[in-house]
Amino acid sequence: MTLAIGRTTDDNTVYARDVARPLVFAVDKGLADELAKTAADFRQRDQFEFRPFNATRIEFVRGERTDVFEKVEGEDPDTWRRTAPEQQDVDTTKMDAVLSAFSNLRAESFADSTRGTGLDRPAVVVSVRFGTADDQQAEKVVFGIAGDQAYAAPDQEPGAAKLDRASLDAALKALDAIQ
Repeated sequence: MTLAIGRTTDDNTVYARDVARPLVFAVDKGLADELAKTAADFRQRDQFEFRPFNATRIEFVRGERTDVFEKVEGEDPDTWRRTAPEQQDVDTTKMDAVLSAFSNLRAESFADSTRGTGLDRPAVVVSVRFGTADDQQAEKVVFGIAGDQAYAAPDQEPGAAKLDRASLDAALKALDAIQ
């Protein structure tokens, strides 16, 4: 089915027609506006679904180094511990800064291809587990840098998300503070 959209009327409606039939009718301008959106307008802009309060494990791979942090069971809900490469308690405030910085990364726009995005040599790969004990979810996002632009490629998403480079740099700086 193809819907042809025409001019806007004085009463904020838009003329439309099913091209298979000669009948012209009016639709709400909001419907016409929604139909004019591109596929990118409907893409998820948040790079992660997790939030700092529901994350239970987070892993960062930067080059040859892998750091793993896990929420400590049975203690204060905000207590985190590094479990790899060596075991170490982590400052709660610094860990909150890392979790917040990464969970707040959002796409500004999208690229159809990963070519020239730096994703082939990631700045960091982040894998997170989150949710309740009965409903654990996982997600993984690869981050790349090319020139003054940052990119992200969440699992199962085509192309690459363009990010604010300063936001990714701030997240990496927060990570450096606990390493």
